[in-house]
Amino acid sequence: MNKISGIKRRWFINYMLVVVLVGIIIEGFFLVGLNKFYYGNASNIIMNRAKVTVEFYKKYYDTEFYDINEVAQILVNNYTDNEIAEIQILDLDGNIIESNNKFSLDDKVQIPEGIESKIVEKRALMNLTGEKTLSIYMPLKNKSDEIVGVLRYITSLTLIDKAIYRLFLYSLILLGVLMLILSVLSLFFTRTIINPIYKIIKATEKLAKGEYNTRIKNEFKDELKTLADSVNLMAEKIQESEKSKNEFISSITHEIRTPLTSIKGWGETIITGDFSDKDEIEIGLNIIIKETDRLSSMVEELLEFSKLEAGNLILYKEKTDIILLLKDIISIYKGKFSKKKIDGVLNSEFDSLLLNVDSNRIRQVIINILENAYKFSNYNSKIIIDVKKEKKYVKIAIIDSGVGISKENLENVKKRFFKGSSKQPGSGLGLAISNEIMKLHNGEISIESKLHEGTTVNILLLNE
Repeated sequence: MNKISGIKRRWFINYMLVVVLVGIIIEGFFLVGLNKFYYGNASNIIMNRAKVTVEFYKKYYDTEFYDINEVAQILVNNYTDNEIAEIQILDLDGNIIESNNKFSLDDKVQIPEGIESKIVEKRALMNLTGEKTLSIYMPLKNKSDEIVGVLRYITSLTLIDKAIYRLFLYSLILLGVLMLILSVLSLFFTRTIINPIYKIIKATEKLAKGEYNTRIKNEFKDELKTLADSVNLMAEKIQESEKSKNEFISSITHEIRTPLTSIKGWGETIITGDFSDKDEIEIGLNIIIKETDRLSSMVEELLEFSKLEAGNLILYKEKTDIILLLKDIISIYKGKFSKKKIDGVLNSEFDSLLLNVDSNRIRQVIINILENAYKFSNYNSKIIIDVKKEKKYVKIAIIDSGVGISKENLENVKKRFFKGSSKQPGSGLGLAISNEIMKLHNGEISIESKLHEGTTVNILLLNE
């Protein structure tokens, strides 16, 4: 549960950090936009007034009959926008000649540079009040294009700043509400992810405790559904594996008990019997040897499978004549085949075929399959070993006309511990081991079979 809380907390913190960062950036752009809009609007209004005033001056009063003092008085007296801005007429030394604010007549203004050729805009703080102001300066020229004075419009930015502050405050409140909504949505969103993950964790914990019938009720979507399906599939596979293991333990226990019972029984018979009866002793010793060989074979299979499972099986590849190897195996089985009057046939268009394989392991695979073919073949039948080249592979097909394998068992025969409904002795590991050996050779085993018609096992080896 701590991990879930940790994920939820980490998600929430990271999510909110992103939201706050984005909010700060948006607020920054919004504040810059507000300033540009309001200050720009105020500047344009005053500048337009100044241009109108200058044009009025040029049209009617820029004559030799008026000096700058008379013009200043006329311009101020005709000014009607007192609420918008203060109008001032300055001489070239910065003295205020005339103003609609009589209190500022004694002030002296520093005329900005560049006034000769352009309109100048300046923002400043008033010395006495600390009030922020916006000033527009325009030159007043005579007909000779000489500057005779400067027109100055000055207005306070206090109301504009208050409007900007108020809108910015509203935007902060809106952002705060939005962040609150997003934080609630984030918590809800994390719950929709974390709660299913918690259910999946609980299920895996039960699986770890051995409760293999545990399943996740899959009511999720997207990747969580896939994850839940994967866990359920894993649980099914573990349950199947556990069932196979239990069946194997039961089977192998029976398989081991049978030869041990025989060995013990015949051992006791020989010891308590008449030592002069050589025939009985010979029969008993032969059975003991046979059952011991059976036990040894099962132990070997278990050791082989253990090595394969641990990945410790090492191949020792060498150039091997497969045809010679198959002939040798058939000759070994000739005596065994004769017991059921089975004819072992090798079909090959090659007298010799060299492949780079581990000869002992390939021999083990072929003997394993041949042993199964023998077990399930009928009397007076054939077991054919057919060798062909197919593209980059050499295919060794071992064909029998025995009892065959049912469709439902066919897909499971290569699984470990699987014996189907067969009552034949064995551990159920032979084909599983053979399949793993073929994978190590970059080859494969495929099986085709029909019930009561026979089985074909195809061994594919790389032709290298």
